Amino acid sequence: MASPYLDLALEGKNNWWRYALGISITIVLWLGVTTSLFMVLGIWTVIDGDPSTYVDTKAGSFAGIDPFINYIILNMGHLAMLLGLFLAMRFLHQRRFLTLITADSKINWRMMGLGFGLYVALLIVFTLFDYLRDPATYHFTRNTKRVLLLAPIVLILTPIQTTTEELVFRGYLLQGAGLVFRRFGFPVVISAAIFTLPHLANPELVHGFWLVVLYYFGIGLLFALVTLKSKSLELAIGAHASVNLFSALIVNYSDSALTTESLFFCTNVDAVENIVLFIVLALIFYALLFRLDLAGKVGRATRDLS
Repeated sequence: MASPYLDLALEGKNNWWRYALGISITIVLWLGVTTSLFMVLGIWTVIDGDPSTYVDTKAGSFAGIDPFINYIILNMGHLAMLLGLFLAMRFLHQRRFLTLITADSKINWRMMGLGFGLYVALLIVFTLFDYLRDPATYHFTRNTKRVLLLAPIVLILTPIQTTTEELVFRGYLLQGAGLVFRRFGFPVVISAAIFTLPHLANPELVHGFWLVVLYYFGIGLLFALVTLKSKSLELAIGAHASVNLFSALIVNYSDSALTTESLFFCTNVDAVENIVLFIVLALIFYALLFRLDLAGKVGRATRDLS
């Protein structure tokens, strides 16, 4: 698989053990910080003297604790993950961090905006279709003030979380896999499979294990293909941010991994319908970007401006 984006991994030092150590450092920092913060929260529920707060061992959650605290802790873990990745690139690979995103000397913000805008527009269209099909499952929040109050925090932390995941899975691991496997799209499949693994702990798997797994694998596959086709990570970074921000602020659903309050809440999750809609959305997203050459037009316009 010839790809200028994969060839960026040839810069710096790229021995296999450097990748093994780099991803180990990233995982240890991620899990270490996340686990430590949850342990502190667990201890607090025991010593705070409030009988309404406690660790619910059966549900694996903290009773009486604002769910938004979980959201903040999980995002602090992603900040640690980002730090681990930076350390690996700087000291193990001795390579520019920017090469995880692009071969250019600067980030193409217009491409990132295109990925975000196009994907969120499709999400809105498909959500409206689902609403018209079954409006009774959608409920407007009773606490708009809280949603608006927490929105600035969500708008800061969620893009950091999604960008970190893109840098790790579609940047570091996709490029690393490309050093070993260059045929039959193996780097794409490997990065999508690894992206799926940490999501196996998400609570939404109760809606259908294999269908939800297929969704995460599919979205990992889509973003990896878009990255290779566009020769950079900007489109995937923008699209991934739109997915999580849309769920966190606009329409969330039961058993979501994003423990935020959104403007609307969907009480019925049909995993079969969701995977079908995602496949259609993914095909339209890819076609609009590359068949109609929206990505090419934005890229050329950006180069002309510079």
